Amino acid sequence: AERLELQALVAQAEAYRSHASLNGLEEEHKVLQSHMEEHRKRMEVYEKQVKAIETDHNHHLKDYSKVKAQMDKEAADFKEFERLDVKMTEDIGFQEQKIQKLQLTAEKEAESAKTLVVDAEKLRADAPIREKELESAERHKASVAQKLEKVYESLKGKAEELRPRKEAKEAELVPLQKRLTEVKKVVEVAQTEAQLLQEKTTKAAEQIEEVKREHAECGRRLKEREQEAKEAAKLKGERAKLVVEAKDR
Repeated sequence: AERLELQALVAQAEAYRSHASLNGLEEEHKVLQSHMEEHRKRMEVYEKQVKAIETDHNHHLKDYSKVKAQMDKEAADFKEFERLDVKMTEDIGFQEQKIQKLQLTAEKEAESAKTLVVDAEKLRADAPIREKELESAERHKASVAQKLEKVYESLKGKAEELRPRKEAKEAELVPLQKRLTEVKKVVEVAQTEAQLLQEKTTKAAEQIEEVKREHAECGRRLKEREQEAKEAAKLKGERAKLVVEAKDR
């Protein structure tokens, strides 16, 4: 009976200790639940902050992609401006060489024109003299023909004897007629050449003016390309600055 009573007391003591331990565990569990709730709330706040940061990051990344694409395009445009600048410089050099050649050609043709004009003027001045000589020769020919005709009429019986003299007189007029014809041809050729040279000189002057206009246009376009290149370079620097700022964020 004592043994049973002792066992009952031991069991009672164990039950008391278990109950006390359970109460302690419940209190600890409540404390842990409180800590877990606080931790959960902090985690929710952190998750919201992370989502906000991710959203902001995505916005910045999107802006960065746009800026980078724009910068790539502007870099390509800048290279094209540089290529056009080189081409325009080469075109201007070519046009300047062309102007120099045309100016030299125009100067040579102008000198030739002056010489031809002088020769033509001389031939033109000599033409009246030659014409007078021809007219005189023709009058002389007519006079001689009349005299020969009279002689032929008065000396019909001696026609064959006088025929050689008549033919000789007529032969004298042939060189004069030939000379006058040659002079007229020379004058006509000189006048034609002078006219052609004048036309060529006028055409060369027009070509020079056209090349000058093209040169001026090339210069204007080159200035525009330089201004565009400067603006592109400035914009490129601004874009690069924006990219750096976006990366820093």
